[in-house]
Amino acid sequence: MPRTYGCRGNHTFIPDDSTGPRKSAEKHRSQMSSPDVDRLIVDSGRCEGYGLCEQAAPDLVHLNDEDELVVDIGEIDPDSRPLADAAVRACPVAALRIQTNTPTST
Repeated sequence: MPRTYGCRGNHTFIPDDSTGPRKSAEKHRSQMSSPDVDRLIVDSGRCEGYGLCEQAAPDLVHLNDEDELVVDIGEIDPDSRPLADAAVRACPVAALRIQTNTPTST
């Protein structure tokens, strides 16, 4: 099962090949700054655990034992984008969004 780190805010997937929370966080921060990367973000404070997003995209998200939504992927690849869009649309409380990092021109 994937691990997540953080408090009750936005859960962030940390790959299992990491060597601990600190290294994982550093690796994750470096991934966040990569250009043209789409990520599925959950607002855990808004999520009410209906599970409609999990039904729409079971390969991308799941509810854990406490009915909290966990994002199972770090980056949305182009093949997974339609599933991510479906998960966002399925959420009745708008707790999911897709974050796109695009490079800024100088």
